[in-house]
Amino acid sequence: MGSAKFCPNCGAAASQTWTPTQQEKDIVITTNKKPIYKRGWFWVVVVFLIVAIIGGTSKSSPKTPEEAANNLNNQIAITPKPSVQATPVVTEAPEQEIVLEEINPDIPLGTTYELGQGAYECGVDIPAGRYVVEWVEGNQFGGHLSATNRAQYIDSLVSIDPQMPYTCILSAGDTFEISLATLRFTKITSLPNSNYLQADGTYILGPGYFFEGIDIPEGKYNVTAIGGNQFGIHISTKNKSYLSLEQNETYHNLSLNHTGAIIDINLGVALFEPIE
Repeated sequence: MGSAKFCPNCGAAASQTWTPTQQEKDIVITTNKKPIYKRGWFWVVVVFLIVAIIGGTSKSSPKTPEEAANNLNNQIAITPKPSVQATPVVTEAPEQEIVLEEINPDIPLGTTYELGQGAYECGVDIPAGRYVVEWVEGNQFGGHLSATNRAQYIDSLVSIDPQMPYTCILSAGDTFEISLATLRFTKITSLPNSNYLQADGTYILGPGYFFEGIDIPEGKYNVTAIGGNQFGIHISTKNKSYLSLEQNETYHNLSLNHTGAIIDINLGVALFEPIE
């Protein structure tokens, strides 16, 4: 039978010369296509989708009740509390306590040392201590006492008037020079005392170095220049760095409230009248 041909529509035998039309060719091609579920790529896509769904479910679903609770907490929006900055507490450092003690207590008060013109060192030529320095002899206008190493309680240049002693403190290692006169150094106490208290309740200080709360009680005072240089006197305290007063001029309401603080008086004497 060789190569007999049949009609694709009715199945009848065709003649040897039959040739299918284009429409018949399309029908044959369409009829021979496999269903989609019989194609390999369809099942590959299905398997891929199933694996993706199972994987996503296993990651999102907690394995234990504790994990479920944690996931629930993570999904709840928590409003953070505003941060509160602590206000720093500033405390003032207490003032350093003043330790009062006599300088070289083995040397009796009133001990004197006379030094002529020349250079000297405290601790070698004269013991450390607090002294009143007086003119003894020499230039009638007075002698000069000058600190040469920035001594704490001696001015760089002091004129020692024959009628006006000078109060200072000499510390070990201080160096100083004396010119134009012989000077007498008389040891006085460095502890609180009433040497400067007057019968009327006022205090007279100067010239030299004095101390609040030691030579004069803390408080408020009216201060008057009562003697010394004809051009006036200079006063320095912790609360008043520089005060210049002409003779008989008064400064009102000077506060002395730092025990141990220096009162430096130059060129004259000052009267401190307490304010009630």
